[in-house]
Amino acid sequence: MEAHLTSNQAITTGTTTEITWTVEDRDDDGAFDGDDPDFVIPDGVYAAEFHAGIEWGADATGYRWLQIEQNNATIQGAPKDTVAAISGVTLCHSVSTGEITVAPGDTMRVRVRQTSGGNLNVVNGKFSFFKARWL
Repeated sequence: MEAHLTSNQAITTGTTTEITWTVEDRDDDGAFDGDDPDFVIPDGVYAAEFHAGIEWGADATGYRWLQIEQNNATIQGAPKDTVAAISGVTLCHSVSTGEITVAPGDTMRVRVRQTSGGNLNVVNGKFSFFKARWL
């Protein structure tokens, strides 16, 4: 299971925002629906690993935060990452859950936050993605 963006997604400063994945690269079990940005755990899956990556537009102010959530809540062990902006650099960062317990119908999502002082794009490209592996 893997999805990515087809265009940049603007993130308002100081606002935690769900990434709206727009296209699937691989979806063997129907876990992704382009009208809903969450991955839905399919029948028969009780353990999984998730990996998310984000590429931010260049901006030298504030921090960038990335988290994977299960059923609208922080996952135990908090798979999240916070990094400071770097002048002149397009920043990329990623997080992974490792193996976690899931149940059919659970929803998985990626949320981000940034504090640049204005809108900042999550960039459509190979570094902005959400992947799942059923175990």
